[in-house]
Amino acid sequence: MTNPPPFASAAEQEPASPASKAEQEPASPASKEARAGDGGPLRGLHIATLTHEGRFWDAFVELVDDPGRPEQQARLCFVPADGAGDETPARTAVIIIEPTVDEALAQARSLTQHQMSAMLRSAI
Repeated sequence: MTNPPPFASAAEQEPASPASKAEQEPASPASKEARAGDGGPLRGLHIATLTHEGRFWDAFVELVDDPGRPEQQARLCFVPADGAGDETPARTAVIIIEPTVDEALAQARSLTQHQMSAMLRSAI
């Protein structure tokens, strides 16, 4: 089983096991609040692993709840994959605004490696 490229479309990727797929699905607002205090990524979808200055970074899409807006908002969260030190994740501002969760996730998946690297550099 080979790993798909980090920006492969959902149709190109091999199906995930039920356990790993459940871990990647966006969580309800209640579970997001439970995770927000630990500094780690809010439960979201892992979309890429990038390198920057000799380190690996995992990129996640975090859905942002705003009861005053009907659209779905999302931002990117970058977490050092090596786990060295007590670093907090680097987050972008809300950069994705789409009518539905599915469209917001599709927009995040459509980002190129160059765009993701630029956002990582700007967030750290």
